Amino acid sequence: MPPISSVCYLKRETRRSLAITLAIFSLVAYDFAFVFLLILPLVEGGVWSSYDSGHCEGLCENSHQCDHTMAERPVIQQPVNTWTNLAFILVGIWPIVAIRQDISTVVFFLVKTFVGISSFVFHASITTFWQHLDAAAVQTSLCTLVFHGIHCVSARRISWAWLAPINLATAIVLCVFKKEIDDEVGHLNTWIFFVSVLLFLACCLLCANGIQIFRRRQPGGEEMAMLGDDDQSQGTTSSSEQLPTSKWKSCFWMLGTAMAPMIIFAGAVVLNRFSKNRSLCDPTSPFQAHAVWHVLNAIASLLVWLAFDNYCLTTRPSHLDDDDDDWKVSIKEEPASPPSIPAEALGEIGKLRDEFHKAVAKVLTDEGLPPLNAAQLQAIAVV
Repeated sequence: MPPISSVCYLKRETRRSLAITLAIFSLVAYDFAFVFLLILPLVEGGVWSSYDSGHCEGLCENSHQCDHTMAERPVIQQPVNTWTNLAFILVGIWPIVAIRQDISTVVFFLVKTFVGISSFVFHASITTFWQHLDAAAVQTSLCTLVFHGIHCVSARRISWAWLAPINLATAIVLCVFKKEIDDEVGHLNTWIFFVSVLLFLACCLLCANGIQIFRRRQPGGEEMAMLGDDDQSQGTTSSSEQLPTSKWKSCFWMLGTAMAPMIIFAGAVVLNRFSKNRSLCDPTSPFQAHAVWHVLNAIASLLVWLAFDNYCLTTRPSHLDDDDDDWKVSIKEEPASPPSIPAEALGEIGKLRDEFHKAVAKVLTDEGLPPLNAAQLQAIAVV
């Protein structure tokens, strides 16, 4: 019977990372459930009574309850739309657990947690304050993806040590001046701007990656993929995700990884539009198009981040700049074990040693000299 690891599709490291991610996510979900289901219902007069009611246009779930006074509203106004926001926190945990711990993954985790919490509380309360914060958090998330794309695609590889403060300042500006920005530019135009920049960076990534694939050839002129010569001869892969060995398969794989988040995001936008125009709306149904929008949006953002990050890894394995050294996790490398020598070779070495000792003893006997001890024989053998 083959071992379990040989029949499992996921590598041991991946299974371990997945288990840690789910464990952390379970603790987070438990904390949310504990607060919103056990603690907040005990607040007298309603937990949302001090907030102003938000707009229910475009929100299908329990929209018939939006005209209730704030004191009469339950703690969680829209359960399905509320709990699906935990998907943002889940995708934020994955890179920092499964890939590495540095400034880029920490920023991604914090931003996704910000999105998850703000959208969670907004759909639970339907209040103006949290609606404002929810919109600002989503645009901050798009801004973070733009900065990560700039970091990976830029020729000089702009350090995240510089981009992180800029990202923080952008988040503060969006949170404080979101209403003024929407009045001047428009909420939809702000979305279009961020998405357009992401598409431009994705096109730059595709062009640069395609040029690298078509230029990469073996000494004999045959096409090679992202694997090194030693890896190809041994049939192993390097530390980063590798592309198929065919040049054309590499291009299709590259296009697939770039198009997947775009297709998922487009599907999420369509579902959300159906929910807003009431084409796909049942206020009491457990299936809500806006909830699916949350999940698909979270998955698409993770895939975009991974696509940019994979480009960093394949173009420059040590892609973190020197300025980011303080953010790296130090990993103690074990010394390499000496190469193993086959038993047959050890036997031959032993025979040669015995013959050498006999030859030295014969020479000493012929010359009338005293025999040598083990240390002297070892010294002669080294010479």
